[in-house]
Amino acid sequence: MAVTSILLLGSERAGAQDGPSIREGIGAFPYVEEGSPGVTFRTWAPFADSVHVAGPFNFWNSSNRPLYAEGDGFWSVDVPLLQPGSQYQFVIRNGSSVLWRNDPCAFDVTNSTGNSVVYDGAAYQWEIDDFRIPAWNEMVIYELHLGTFGPEANGSANGTFQMAIDRLDYLADLGINAIELMPHMEFPGDRSWGYNPGHIFAVESNYGSPDDLKRLIDEAHAR
Repeated sequence: MAVTSILLLGSERAGAQDGPSIREGIGAFPYVEEGSPGVTFRTWAPFADSVHVAGPFNFWNSSNRPLYAEGDGFWSVDVPLLQPGSQYQFVIRNGSSVLWRNDPCAFDVTNSTGNSVVYDGAAYQWEIDDFRIPAWNEMVIYELHLGTFGPEANGSANGTFQMAIDRLDYLADLGINAIELMPHMEFPGDRSWGYNPGHIFAVESNYGSPDDLKRLIDEAHAR
């Protein structure tokens, strides 16, 4: 981690970006250019005087990596050598106010009060590509709350995506052919019905990772 940070700090001086990113997307999006990885950051802060991104890659320096104004309140920057899994926050300055904020468009977070995490949405390799949804008049729908579906009745642990995967055969044996997931976005605390999301694009970290959710979908479609 330290070596990566040193390289990135060096690239700040050697690699001269002097304007906003030309890549699309609001949030954090990995890219590869000429065989070298990087991440594009973009956020909306219409009243900011400046916006920076900070993380382990620059030792959480609040002024080392500026985003550039694009107009209409948007700011962006490309950070070379950065890879998926890196944590980050935006540092927003308005006058004398300095605000550290998570990315509202983050696809992954360490927890509801932690940091945003760069996620590569294209990295997961889907296993099932020929699934067809049942006809509406043939659907038998199971509404599934991930937090309570997996654990044993007398257990205290929260459910997870993996626990749900482990019980898919049980649902199939019941005759279920469609699952409706109750809200599974990141919420404050460890237990919730999910109707109080804190990060609407990220999955609840207690349930697992975005890739764990994709595995659940794959395993359900396989049945």
